[in-house]
Amino acid sequence: VSSIVRLTICLEYLQVLYHPTAVCDRCMTRITGVWYRCAYCSRDLCEVCEEMDTHNRMHVFVVFKSPVDMHLLRYVSLRYIECHA
Repeated sequence: VSSIVRLTICLEYLQVLYHPTAVCDRCMTRITGVWYRCAYCSRDLCEVCEEMDTHNRMHVFVVFKSPVDMHLLRYVSLRYIECHA
């Protein structure tokens, strides 16, 4: 499979990817495609708003390119903090 075909499949996948629990904090719409979440302040941004946002550039964003179970992610994060405190 050529790299162009792989890129096309990836872009098609991201266009239909829907994050049911994520709302962009800038445009206030449900996030589809790539989801950016600030690791410091939990700000959620869609792909379009991430390019325009003036968020603190010292903050790091986690980028989700597949569906995310936020309940599981929170649980794992809290367990990690408990174990490393």
